[in-house]
Amino acid sequence: MNGRKPLGFTLLEVIVAMAIVGLVLGTAFGLLAGSKRLAFKATNSINEVLFLRSAVNIGQVLEAPKQPELPQRYAEQLSFETAELLEKPERQTTPIFLALEPYTVKLEGKGVELTSIRWKKLTTTR
Repeated sequence: MNGRKPLGFTLLEVIVAMAIVGLVLGTAFGLLAGSKRLAFKATNSINEVLFLRSAVNIGQVLEAPKQPELPQRYAEQLSFETAELLEKPERQTTPIFLALEPYTVKLEGKGVELTSIRWKKLTTTR
């Protein structure tokens, strides 16, 4: 031996370093793929919630609700039902031209049912 230090890495050191880098990259890509899947699921859930919220808002405002430009997958599952008007108060000092009407918005595919009450304008007093 001539006392010189070896220059560079041995084959074993290179293989171990590549294995460590491979494990780290594999874990990182696995986490990214999982978070991407969760992001797509969350986006779909957020779209459904926004759609249902808009359906409830439309039900509050429109007499015969017609959903504006709904995505086809939601429009097929949505149903809107009204119930009988709530009873008027026992004592009435002025004519009443508004009544409370319960309504229900259902999303059939998911089993979601939202119930609320809206004001309904009457053509005659009660």
